[in-house]
Amino acid sequence: MYKSVTFLDFVDSCSELNSPDDSTRKRSILLLSRLFREEAIDFDCGAAQVFIDYFIKRLNDFAITEEIVKGIQVLINRFPSLLNVSCI
Repeated sequence: MYKSVTFLDFVDSCSELNSPDDSTRKRSILLLSRLFREEAIDFDCGAAQVFIDYFIKRLNDFAITEEIVKGIQVLINRFPSLLNVSCI
């Protein structure tokens, strides 16, 4: 039987996102960003916020900063309401 796999399950199993090799991490983040562009992949604003939080936590990895910013940009373009944040 087939098991349903969520987008988060896929990301959790993608060990390349944490590879010690810079180029592998770059390619993995770019792939993830491309997946976010796909309209056929269904995820909501809440899931997008989880990924933005993930990307923000990765900004200190200077080898992949450019790819991280691109990923954040893709998510904000798809979910512009994520910019409506109130400061506390």
